[in-house]
Amino acid sequence: ISQAIALKTETEVYRVGRGNFMNTMGLLYWQLNDVWVAPSWSSIEYNGNYKISHHWIQQMFASLNIVTQINMMRKLVIYGISDEINVSAKSMTVKMNIHTFSSLRVVDSVEWKFDMMPNSVTPVTTFDLYQYLHDKEYDVYKHFSLFYLFDDDDDSDLLNSVYAAPC
Repeated sequence: ISQAIALKTETEVYRVGRGNFMNTMGLLYWQLNDVWVAPSWSSIEYNGNYKISHHWIQQMFASLNIVTQINMMRKLVIYGISDEINVSAKSMTVKMNIHTFSSLRVVDSVEWKFDMMPNSVTPVTTFDLYQYLHDKEYDVYKHFSLFYLFDDDDDSDLLNSVYAAPC
């Protein structure tokens, strides 16, 4: 799991970097398989089985994606990423569900609507998650958030991106 988390974190930083001072166009992922049995950074085991990281990588490189990051001011920043070309802007919604660790039930929900521009990184919102959790009296050690991206035109659940407390 730590391999998957490390790859996800690095991938998201570089993908979001396309739209800011980093001026990257993403990253190249090449550590696909092992040639012998050993601990490594590959995402496919020697016998052909997918590691957790391989499943995550397929999701991380989706053509429409969301990325959640905590900035230097301890604010949650949500970005929409589109690798689609030759399409018009799409009306999208990011939904945040706050869950309890103990029961996994949803205790709260917040939504943000935005227009996803083609082949770009779109800032969705900057949100004071810590203050919001404090105001609602949610303990950051007992709650976590899941984020979902919806296409407003067809109401399909496109992708989820996990941001978990403690923060």
